Amino acid sequence: MTRLLIASLLLSLACGDDTSAGDVGPPRDVPRVDVGPPMDASVPGRTWEISAPAGVSPDLLHPVVIYAMAGGTLDTSASGDFTVEVSNADSTVTHRVRVRRGIGSMTLRKGVGESVVEIGGARRAVQLLDAAPTVVAGELTGFSWSGVIQVDANVTVPAGETLVIEPGTVVMTALDRSIIVDGAIEVAPGGPMTLFTSINDEPWGGIVVNGSAAFHNAAFVNGGGNEGRAFGHSGSQPVIFGESATVTLRDVVIQDGPGKALGARGGVWSIEGSLFTRLDTGGEFERAELNITGSQWMDFP
Repeated sequence: MTRLLIASLLLSLACGDDTSAGDVGPPRDVPRVDVGPPMDASVPGRTWEISAPAGVSPDLLHPVVIYAMAGGTLDTSASGDFTVEVSNADSTVTHRVRVRRGIGSMTLRKGVGESVVEIGGARRAVQLLDAAPTVVAGELTGFSWSGVIQVDANVTVPAGETLVIEPGTVVMTALDRSIIVDGAIEVAPGGPMTLFTSINDEPWGGIVVNGSAAFHNAAFVNGGGNEGRAFGHSGSQPVIFGESATVTLRDVVIQDGPGKALGARGGVWSIEGSLFTRLDTGGEFERAELNITGSQWMDFP
């Protein structure tokens, strides 16, 4: 009971007003407070790590997460605005990213060719994926996804089946469409970041879990757009919703969308090392067991 009450308080705080933000791409734009020039990323003893998908299809929204590190652990003293450079073959664009307690993020749109993200001597390349997508809709009959997946209509994982999504997969979903899991869904640990995003600027729905879900090193961008699946006091769709479900989130990023990050009615949730930012609200849980370690909610409007 203590864990549940503490977690509920944490998520309630994430639903409050906060007018600060990093420099992020569409669709979410939290008003910025002018705090002066960006801070110096080169501080003695501090290094940076960058997390992003290894490859993204053209014109898709994808996240970049930066971590300030010191002595192999997160440098929670790093707070403020920092400059991140994104380069491709013919241009370099400077982005201003808000970092809180050592973590910051932004959403970019993939251009043509390789792009390279840099901060404080750290570099991360994001390749262009030009493979044709595999289109899925309706009740699934195949339960392994890899490469680029395009969800044109609601997809259902039937009871008794497990959808396994290989690390590095890009799942792009049409307006308001959702993945409904009556069985199980799993993004295995290891390998590059798995990306769930919208086909264009129109937000996709979310993951509706009636069975179980385990996501490792996965990012969700521009989700929670289906008002017909609204849950809780904010009247918005959770990007991940569980109905008496077992849900595990490890190193997950959910950001820049119109919905709430998380929602549950009953069930057991375990969240570790994850970031939730610039959504409608942080999350809402009813009668659920919620265990949180090393995770952060930041910059909610």
